[in-house]
Amino acid sequence: MNNSEEEKKEDKTLMQNLIANIPNCEFGDFVIPSYSITEGCLIRFWVQKPTINTNSHKVNELMEFIQSKLKKEYKLNIDTFPIPFKKSYKHWFKSYRVRDFTREWNLEVKQSLRDNFDLKDHYKIQNLGYNQLKLLALLKLFSKKGICIIDFYGVDPMGEIHLTNYIKSKLGEGQTILAFDDLNFDQREHNDKHISNIEIKRKK
Repeated sequence: MNNSEEEKKEDKTLMQNLIANIPNCEFGDFVIPSYSITEGCLIRFWVQKPTINTNSHKVNELMEFIQSKLKKEYKLNIDTFPIPFKKSYKHWFKSYRVRDFTREWNLEVKQSLRDNFDLKDHYKIQNLGYNQLKLLALLKLFSKKGICIIDFYGVDPMGEIHLTNYIKSKLGEGQTILAFDDLNFDQREHNDKHISNIEIKRKK
């Protein structure tokens, strides 16, 4: 089979796994282009983060709008696990550690992930950095198959690389991820058909 035939076969598979086509729309001063959600894809929303004026909508409001739109208009089941969950009473005032989190949700953490994120069982949740917290959130979200939303805000460049690689490793299992990031720190990939990069800019 030549490259052209392989590409056609892959495109056909992507169409068969289509979940929803979302037309372009606006939310406040945000302009959201059209995009398609397919099973086993990563959609990266690169958002123009700084507000333009006092009437500008915030990024967390944009995330809530997109999630609500997908749930109400397209009847999609969207999962999220807000960060920082460490501020809850249980995580903050008790000696709640990584081992407690993984046991509570029955999660397994591969040693390669532990090494990449310096994540040890005895670490307290309240002392973790954003790289580690985002990993735990992804582990929880990936514990069941579906569509999940996460953001990369607060993550450093190396953490973003490790998180992206981990997400990519789960796409073949049918995981579908909508991820938000700052357009000013764009680290998009152009050569992966399972990753869609969507720029969300503000109206001038």
